[in-house]
Amino acid sequence: MDRYRKLLQLVDIRDNFFFSWSYPLMHRLQRNLCKQETEHSSERTMFVWNEHLTHQTRVTLKSTLWTVPLIHGFFKQVELSTGGNTFIFTLIARRSCQFAGTRYEKRGVNSIGQAANEVEIEQIVWQRMHSDCPSQISSSVQIRGSIPLSWSQKSTVLKVKPDIEFSVGNYKGTKLHFESLRRRYEAPQIILNLLKASQIKHREYIMHHEFQNAVAFINQGLAEKDQVEFLSLDLDAAFKDEKTDEVTELKAKVAPALKKIGIFSCKMPQSVNFKAMSDLSYISCSHQKGILRANCLDSLDRTNVAQYVYGMVALGQQLHTLKLIESQELKFSDPLAYDLMNIYQAMGDALSRQYAGSPAHHKIFAKIRGQNKMATQFQELMKSIQRHYSNSFTDGTKQQAID
Repeated sequence: MDRYRKLLQLVDIRDNFFFSWSYPLMHRLQRNLCKQETEHSSERTMFVWNEHLTHQTRVTLKSTLWTVPLIHGFFKQVELSTGGNTFIFTLIARRSCQFAGTRYEKRGVNSIGQAANEVEIEQIVWQRMHSDCPSQISSSVQIRGSIPLSWSQKSTVLKVKPDIEFSVGNYKGTKLHFESLRRRYEAPQIILNLLKASQIKHREYIMHHEFQNAVAFINQGLAEKDQVEFLSLDLDAAFKDEKTDEVTELKAKVAPALKKIGIFSCKMPQSVNFKAMSDLSYISCSHQKGILRANCLDSLDRTNVAQYVYGMVALGQQLHTLKLIESQELKFSDPLAYDLMNIYQAMGDALSRQYAGSPAHHKIFAKIRGQNKMATQFQELMKSIQRHYSNSFTDGTKQQAID
């Protein structure tokens, strides 16, 4: 018992854990307002970090009143403005408690379809009115997670980039993973794969090819409307090519995806108490149907950039829906783009510390900002050293604590 107590004390709950007394933070806005419950019971609690620790209390007391769902990830709410219009922007990142862990200790997908280190990212926009209740509110949801194949990497002190081991042709967990996504978010499911694809013998190219094969295999048994769409961009190659604009390349991928998926928006009567979810009724709403799932090898650094670009494209549509801007498109030269970049960068740092033991690499963000290349390279080197130390010496014990 003392061993378990000491392990639990290794988990620092002072940072990036959050909860609410009145709002179900573990669920996205669309599910809360529209009372959608299409998931399995395990999927309803997958973003409750203390689900296992509080289970026995709830069973014994036959009540949920004595426990509070704890969310692990990132939360930021700020007031932003564009064109003279002020609005409230909220970014929530919810880490799944299923198959969760540190960078090399948890990889891929397990036999029941749970992807390692899955995170649901939701950005919510509403205009502050005279009362606490928004008359209209909008949200956009995307996810990230380990490549849903059966694969692993073993960290060693001498190898900064360990070899990838995976089971070729074993797509059972992959199939179950996308079935879970379909229940939770409906179709379409669109993959934004950021693995290297230009070097045929590179470990990432092999993984990229196997991921493509898995998606093609799964799609064979699905109706056309339910098939998984596979988008690919070698973001590392795009970064190294001075003639290529990474943001433009990403936008060309995610803008059509957002058009297919849409955003959630809801108009509500001014008299409703927004904090009392049971009293909430909406006048009209449009639903988000489907999900964009982004990944690189670690689902950290390159994924952060892609999710920022998707968030920026979605924000333009959200603000247009709320009638705060005339066009659906926000320019990446807009000061608002830098505000959003800062928030997504902070989210990336938080998730990277939880998962890999260091802040995220931001070489693409630094390039967008025009920061000094030499200074950026030194910062990135220090992060790599910090990450390698954590992966080699402390992640094993940390994984036991999470388990």
